[in-house]
Amino acid sequence: MFPFQNKKHKKGLRKLAKLTEHSKKRLKERCGFSRGTSSRMAEKALKYGISHKETTGELNRWLSGQYLKYKKGNNIRLYGDMAYIFQGTMLLTVLYIPKNLLTKAHALEKRKKVMLQEEIRKSE
Repeated sequence: MFPFQNKKHKKGLRKLAKLTEHSKKRLKERCGFSRGTSSRMAEKALKYGISHKETTGELNRWLSGQYLKYKKGNNIRLYGDMAYIFQGTMLLTVLYIPKNLLTKAHALEKRKKVMLQEEIRKSE
């Protein structure tokens, strides 16, 4: 079970990630996502994204800089080619990961995906 997994609600699954108007605008501008897609991607980033503590080296230094720049953002997740900056579970904004760090981010994402798949196999 993931720490940010949705809990059952009377009307189905509760939305975990909340989006601000600014984040909706940035997701549309930078990713081309519609409203429905934006909320789904924010959920995925929150659940499966790479957290700050899982990074090392240059990627960690870049994330530390973003953390200090966006003082309200206390939960930064890397998912795909983007950095999602959350305050708790509320998405504040979305940034591009610099091109020189993309390969490192993708390698971490791949490693995390393999680990999650192994956990699922063990639990079955």
